[in-house]
Amino acid sequence: MQDDLPASPAQLAPNHIAATEVADVDGSRDGATEEALRDALTATLDALEGYRAMEGHVAPDLQGLIRDWREAHEGHAAELERALLRQGGVDDEGSMMGTLNSVVVTTRGMLVGIDRAALGPIAKGEQRTIDAYAKAADRVASPAVREMLNGHRTRLVHLANRTQDMADRA
Repeated sequence: MQDDLPASPAQLAPNHIAATEVADVDGSRDGATEEALRDALTATLDALEGYRAMEGHVAPDLQGLIRDWREAHEGHAAELERALLRQGGVDDEGSMMGTLNSVVVTTRGMLVGIDRAALGPIAKGEQRTIDAYAKAADRVASPAVREMLNGHRTRLVHLANRTQDMADRA
């Protein structure tokens, strides 16, 4: 009876859509690539947790920028989850840094709001994520995965530059 079979890792994945898209995993695993993807995903989820905590506390003139950051990280996280599942791994939930980030952002948001004074620290904090992508790209053997990671990093660098430009004009 097939109903008695245990769930596959793909079925247990929090992102069942991504799991369905990669259900044809061929069984080959690359430990270095899997670890690099997991590190990039952890950094992405940590940053994303901070942006989600900002909701409702952002000054009107910064809402577009913060939305762009959040959407970039959401898109990157989804791509990283799919790539990680292709490697046979399971996705990540972030790290303690993400929880700390969320607490700091929420506290600041409640006390003074997220305004232009927060842009410098945001750009500086994003450098950690950018560095995680650079390190991850250096560790993977697959040109396609390296290209994806470098593409994500490039998008983050553009957003970091935009953020720093806005901070400099504050």
